[in-house]
Amino acid sequence: MNNYEKSIIDKIVAELNDYESSYVYLTDKVKYNQHETVKKIITHQNNGFTKKSNKKRFFFNIGNSRVDTIVKKIDFDTKDIQLTTLEGGFDTQDFLLKSELKQFLKETKQAIKINELVEMFSDFGNAVVKKDSNEVYKKVNLANLKIIDQTAETLEDTTVIEEHKYNPTEFRRIGNQSEWDNIQESLEELIDDNDKSPKIHVYERYGEMTVEEFKKAKGEKASDGDGDRYIQTMSVVAIDRKKATDWYYTENTEGYGRILFIEELDGDKNVDGRIYFKPYREAHFDAYQGRWLRKGIREKLFDIQDRANVLGNQIYEAMKWSQLHIFWSSDQKIAGRNVLESLEQGQIIFTDNLQTLPVEERNLSANVNEWNRLMELADRESQAFEVATGEGLPSGTTLGQVQIQANAVGEHFNFKREKLALMFKEIFNDWMIDELINKINQKHTLELKGSPEYFEQFFEAAATGWVITNYMKMVALAGGVVTKDQVEQLKQVKKDELIKRPKQTIEILKDYYRKVKMKFDIDITGESINKQTKVSNGIALLPYITNPQIMDDPMARGILSDVADSLGFNVSKSGTAPKTQQQQPQKQPQPKANAIPEQDNNSQTL
Repeated sequence: MNNYEKSIIDKIVAELNDYESSYVYLTDKVKYNQHETVKKIITHQNNGFTKKSNKKRFFFNIGNSRVDTIVKKIDFDTKDIQLTTLEGGFDTQDFLLKSELKQFLKETKQAIKINELVEMFSDFGNAVVKKDSNEVYKKVNLANLKIIDQTAETLEDTTVIEEHKYNPTEFRRIGNQSEWDNIQESLEELIDDNDKSPKIHVYERYGEMTVEEFKKAKGEKASDGDGDRYIQTMSVVAIDRKKATDWYYTENTEGYGRILFIEELDGDKNVDGRIYFKPYREAHFDAYQGRWLRKGIREKLFDIQDRANVLGNQIYEAMKWSQLHIFWSSDQKIAGRNVLESLEQGQIIFTDNLQTLPVEERNLSANVNEWNRLMELADRESQAFEVATGEGLPSGTTLGQVQIQANAVGEHFNFKREKLALMFKEIFNDWMIDELINKINQKHTLELKGSPEYFEQFFEAAATGWVITNYMKMVALAGGVVTKDQVEQLKQVKKDELIKRPKQTIEILKDYYRKVKMKFDIDITGESINKQTKVSNGIALLPYITNPQIMDDPMARGILSDVADSLGFNVSKSGTAPKTQQQQPQKQPQPKANAIPEQDNNSQTL
């Protein structure tokens, strides 16, 4: 380890020590350390106490159920992700892209990733993802993410160090894949042969560095003025923190770290024009309050959780004592004996004095009231009221009050959902869009998936295309004439055939979407997840949809279609009103022999 390498490693060690042990003052009365806060969150998640005790204690976890409620109310899922065509596409491509998106999200297991991030977002109050060459993006463990400037508002405003722990085999494999330097030297210097489960700690640092530091770390000669110019860099180092600490006190010259990789970073511009130097995207549950780590449900309940543990264990101890039956007497003949063991049913005791010693909990009702008050306060802090959890409401609650409460809670979680959705919008448009385009422009089989309205559109389009391609052209060449009613009958025959298929699949040719420019969008209104609202809207629309006067009027039908579409329903603008009389089917035209093709039961090709 040369002096230049040593200076970089010492810089990272100092930053790590400062992050873990130093407090920042958010105000002159409030000191804060993110490392300790994250540790306490994880401790509470695992029913642990931050202070040790030799007494038996119970942990009354009040956070788990409330986090689950928040996750359920946010309810962000793959169904909220939409794909919008900007230019270059036509109706059939727009239609098929809905199924392409569903298939792509399923194949890349986005549902699992999104669910994990929603849970992390609600519990920790923060969700961070990192760009990844294998998975496009992956969740970042906040316990391993060191925010050097703890008061920064975003990750772009501070130096960030991410810690990784590898066994020797993992270290060598990942190092070779990433083309790191000093792999063998690190294994020789940083692995203790006496350790049965050796680990190498690798630190990935993103932050500023002078040009002089950067050049010297790479073994290059610095120029005049390089010490005053700063650049954004990425450094990967392997460090033995214990050896590094010992060096400060013993001045041991033995190597305690190696630089594995270092490079200058070029900013990446996202779809909104913002430049990112770090490969992270972030979402925060709460507003910025002077610290990067925003408060999630678990931290909001810190004080209430601590008080609930104390009170719950006090009630436990009191109840344990109250179950004892203890007597006292001044009669020396029976003092010290257990009268319950020697007594028989109906036996009369002769004694000068025998009285019960009162050990029952005389303040139990006050403790119960205090517990209930804590639970109400916890519900208020997390917005986990009965209307959100689905529990029964107090008697006398009117329907109007329920709707007001439901709307207020819904607006609150819509706002939280929006915070999370903005991060996913960046992830999908900045990182996932190229992956999707490359995938769907290869030859593949597409399985159609969607709502009944979606399949109705597909059946209509497929049947129309089949009639035009395989029937009407043949009839015209044969010199025949086909009426509108005959076309509708043939389309219905084809629809019936398609409906009977167990799966609706289409063969997509290579570069079918090559000229289509698209982007991801996120549904943040929450309307799509409110099933009761959609049912009510559908019932309200039915009288208008089934009204022939409205459906026969092109202007009225167009307005109704736009309204229905905004509510999540498909009403064709070009459709006709339901027929009030059953029309007699007309005889189909008979073209020349061999003019009608056979129906194809296989998947279609585009």
